[in-house]
Amino acid sequence: MAEAILSKLGGIEFQVTSAGLEPGSQVNLLVLEVMNEMGMDLSHKKPQNAFILFKESRLFYPCHHSMQCGNRCKMPCLPRHQ
Repeated sequence: MAEAILSKLGGIEFQVTSAGLEPGSQVNLLVLEVMNEMGMDLSHKKPQNAFILFKESRLFYPCHHSMQCGNRCKMPCLPRHQ
């Protein structure tokens, strides 16, 4: 959802990629419904794996310290904003 919203609002100013540590096989149907209500069709999207994108140098800041992994993944993280 964040990827789609930032892509729409930021236009060409941002290169946005979203991924998860344990992505599902498809985008959550509730997410598709909500985003469709906001005028964004995500039916063509497929969940991506953060580790694969990071290894391909396509993901530079894959998480925030507030993520539930607690940085157990050891991937570079952005600092949490207070």
